[in-house]
Amino acid sequence: MLSPTKLISTLLIIPFLACTALQANTASRADMLGTWACEVKIVEEGGFFKVESEDYYSDDGTSKGTGIMTMKMGPDFPQVTYNYSAEGTWKIRDMQLIETLTRFEVTFVSHPEIEKMVNLESSMPLNQEDAAEIIELTSSMLTLKTDVDGSNHTCYKQ
Repeated sequence: MLSPTKLISTLLIIPFLACTALQANTASRADMLGTWACEVKIVEEGGFFKVESEDYYSDDGTSKGTGIMTMKMGPDFPQVTYNYSAEGTWKIRDMQLIETLTRFEVTFVSHPEIEKMVNLESSMPLNQEDAAEIIELTSSMLTLKTDVDGSNHTCYKQ
């Protein structure tokens, strides 16, 4: 099983990353720009992690995202829901989408007492590059593959 910190930090960045993918030789930079809706869900060993996000990517290389995260880390833990907002930068390099979070904030919607036990904001690696393999980008859909669970994650342009 992946460590909760690695799973959370990687899954939080998937929608942020997924919303800016570019397929080489078939899509223009303009196809990446705008607002994308993403959903990622990973189920593993009695728990799950789900992120629903809306992310905006600007021509100046900056990005902003907001979303709802729901997770259950196992049978002995409650299901927790919280909102997040994030800002960062993005670029494309060698069929990889490179995303760098520069700001990340969490607001617990359920079980605020867990906030005292788990500091999600401090578990997010700020100012560090994270990459995902670019699979496809069309005018309405984008697909990315990350090393978290090896599956593809798809977003839809709004």
